[in-house]
Amino acid sequence: MIGYTTDSRRRVVFVRAWGTVTERQMIELARALERDATINPDWSCLIDARDAGEISVGGSFLRGYRSAFSRTSLRAVLASRPVVVGLSRMYALSQGLDDTFLVCHELPEALAWLGLPQSTRLPDHVDDLNGGEAATG
Repeated sequence: MIGYTTDSRRRVVFVRAWGTVTERQMIELARALERDATINPDWSCLIDARDAGEISVGGSFLRGYRSAFSRTSLRAVLASRPVVVGLSRMYALSQGLDDTFLVCHELPEALAWLGLPQSTRLPDHVDDLNGGEAATG
């Protein structure tokens, strides 16, 4: 499942992935972000995938996946599982995002990469875009 929330003051989108993550959910996320008039594609994005379980996403899908963010937007993925780390790095390399995309294990590293204060707290709640139950942190 995937959900997001925004912080317009800090110009950042917080995405949370938990449980099973599918290609369909990733497509829905990109569409929702594109439709959200409060988001600028140049904002930063922090993706917390530490609670992601089964990943039903293939390499060919990732190579063709179109993000809602600009090529200059800074993105950080928090990942604890090797499969999430590998798929995230594969995506970044396939899109040529070497200078704007970080995959890491710890929140302080992600916050520093995005230029956010170390006091930044991740959102306590995001709604599942696909109508499932909400995630709380």
